[in-house]
Amino acid sequence: LFLSVLLAVGLIGLTLRRMNRESAAREQARAALARQTAMMQLILDHMGDGVIVADREQRFLGFNPAAERLFGRGA
Repeated sequence: LFLSVLLAVGLIGLTLRRMNRESAAREQARAALARQTAMMQLILDHMGDGVIVADREQRFLGFNPAAERLFGRGA
């Protein structure tokens, strides 16, 4: 019985460490995505060329400021 409990505790410990590593990896990925998104938004907001984003159904999803100036409207 003691060995079974010891084995169970060990397995639980290994599982918790793995879950902690996976959680840390997800948080790092979220932070990297947030940095990349902020950088892309900064580029779009300050570039001189107009950019319009549309989906496959040709619905407009967004304009950068240059496109808004070109077409005289906001997103």
